[in-house]
Amino acid sequence: MSLHELILKLLEGIREASIRADVAAVVSMFRDLYAAGRITDNKLLKGLEELCLDVLIEKNPLKSIEELREDASKCASEFYRAIRIETIRARVFSSVAPGE
Repeated sequence: MSLHELILKLLEGIREASIRADVAAVVSMFRDLYAAGRITDNKLLKGLEELCLDVLIEKNPLKSIEELREDASKCASEFYRAIRIETIRARVFSSVAPGE
């Protein structure tokens, strides 16, 4: 699933525009920091887990925190894979000279 699709999936059910915009901005910030080599894989994953947990708590206030943490971990792993794929694709693309 693409990064944009994952963001939309995470935001399903969130109606407040400011929350939707903030979540999308934070995911983009994590992607940019990771692509620039400013954060490690572990920091990226940890940040994504925290973000996913916050959103899932907002969406599912009656669910137990243990269930939400498990869901947040799965969500973060999906985001992590999508960000890594985007980053690898961008690095490979930029390493190929035009016309080759």
